[in-house]
Amino acid sequence: MPQSTSIKLKDGYRERLRALAAARDTTPNQLMNDAILEYVERAEKRTAFLREARERWDRYKLSGERISQAEADEWIDRLLSGDDPALANPDN
Repeated sequence: MPQSTSIKLKDGYRERLRALAAARDTTPNQLMNDAILEYVERAEKRTAFLREARERWDRYKLSGERISQAEADEWIDRLLSGDDPALANPDN
């Protein structure tokens, strides 16, 4: 069930929201819900990306495992040609 909350909008935002909502045949409430959802999803993806990058960096520092530039170039070339190449170690 939807829950209510309040938000203090800066001067002029309310009218801009109303005008945009009217132009898109929707409501200011729906615009705000869509914008918040889009922001949260993007922020969650960024947070997960950064967490994974930290975990990989930590794993690299412990193991020293890496691939050469030539291996990386070959993988990228295959990817760009339409192949779906898996990395040598799928756990990374």
